Amino acid sequence: MEKMEKESNLNVTFSKRRPGLFKKVSELYILCGVEIASVFFSSSQKVKLLWPSVCRDDC
Repeated sequence: MEKMEKESNLNVTFSKRRPGLFKKVSELYILCGVEIASVFFSSSQKVKLLWPSVCRDDC
């Protein structure tokens, strides 16, 4: 596996894999009952995503 050189390819791959990453994190949360926080940064540093995006009662 090699790092992609073109930034446009990196951004496309990130946008395609993002839903799968969120699904895996949510599955761990639901199935294992663990508290999870995930932060995702794009290669351009423009997109910053936090999961879960909504605070629960303890925030």
